[in-house]
Amino acid sequence: SNVLGGLGGQSYDIANEAGIYVYYPTYVAPANTNCTPSNTPNATTVTVHAHPTVTMTLGNGSDVLCWNNADDNATINFTFTGTAPFHFLLQNMTTGVVTEYTSYSNVFTLEVTPNVSTTYQIFQLSDAYCIGEVVDETSVSIVVSQFEIVADSVSICPDVDGAVAVFQFNNLTVNDDRDTIW
Repeated sequence: SNVLGGLGGQSYDIANEAGIYVYYPTYVAPANTNCTPSNTPNATTVTVHAHPTVTMTLGNGSDVLCWNNADDNATINFTFTGTAPFHFLLQNMTTGVVTEYTSYSNVFTLEVTPNVSTTYQIFQLSDAYCIGEVVDETSVSIVVSQFEIVADSVSICPDVDGAVAVFQFNNLTVNDDRDTIW
């Protein structure tokens, strides 16, 4: 878009919309004079950048991890709009730990292995040019299932004929932060 200069060509209203604008200075001679500039002012190109944004999704399709499986982790995918590099702060909302990350492309993948159920949330974002607006929805939640088998004490003796005795648990519970009881 072409924009003519402000009073005396010294000030301009910069657009709020992202885009490329060409500013042409104009000269306003002082009152009662015929003064003109000795040169033709050059046009100035100004690029207005959009604020960066980010979305977060779970990459492996599951938001439930097993606490007793050391190989169980969650993949968080980040997709950015704007101009790389992207700098962001990610907080584990259960532990309060904040970690700074930098992505040099519009996609970023992070593997996490929390010990307890938690939510990861971005609370600061910037790209090469601007600071982004972060909304509350910029988060993912992960449930860590802590299976605990609780059994009553049982004493048995093998059958006299050598057969294996069978017993049944009277109390079997599972604690996985979803209050599931079997």
